[in-house]
Amino acid sequence: MATSDRFNLLIVDPDTASRGMLKQVALSLTTFNKTYNCNNLEEALDRGKTGEAVDIIILSYRFNIDDISNFIKEAKKTPKGEDWAFIAVQKNASKENSNIANSVVMGIDGFLFEPYSADNMREMAEITSKIKKVSSDRRKLAAMKMILNEIAQHLDAVSFYKSQGKDTAVASKKLKEACDKITKYKDEFFEMYIEVMTNVFGNMAPPATSSYIGASTRVKKKLEEQRLAKLSSEYK
Repeated sequence: MATSDRFNLLIVDPDTASRGMLKQVALSLTTFNKTYNCNNLEEALDRGKTGEAVDIIILSYRFNIDDISNFIKEAKKTPKGEDWAFIAVQKNASKENSNIANSVVMGIDGFLFEPYSADNMREMAEITSKIKKVSSDRRKLAAMKMILNEIAQHLDAVSFYKSQGKDTAVASKKLKEACDKITKYKDEFFEMYIEVMTNVFGNMAPPATSSYIGASTRVKKKLEEQRLAKLSSEYK
């Protein structure tokens, strides 16, 4: 996204006149920063791998339903396309609209019906941008949780090594590396960062332990040796 409140738009339509009309409407709105266009789904998909960042994709009803569904599925696998929001342009009040909606509703974030106005396009862009943000935030949450679980694992290892009088250098190094990963979220996404930190560590199970409550010191020692062997394969 070029600025915090303006979006880059890609219009995908095989019809030259239709592409031109959509672009003209988009250019009349301050909602959009840059507007691009192409006439086929293959070229649009390539933009998910390279090229300038795009926020919203407008797809024409002129494409085959299955092709649109496949395009959205593949686009979301690309580095840039995973955060795209998709708007489908449809003929107004036609039976075909229902068929298309039923086929691609899981991937389409909004619909723009002909004849559309600048206000219609602006409203749809604002709605899809919110959906886009939710999707992006969900990925950030998942990434943070994964890193925090990794941090907890390394903390557990460092603690166990210390309790056994063993060298903690490797485990401590991995702990620092994991902590460095999470700090990138701390400033820009501070509220989300605090929420995830509280949730993950507040609900985390107690550290794994090899404590053995019983009369046999030999069994306790065996359990500790087994855990040390397991950790040794993870912290080389």
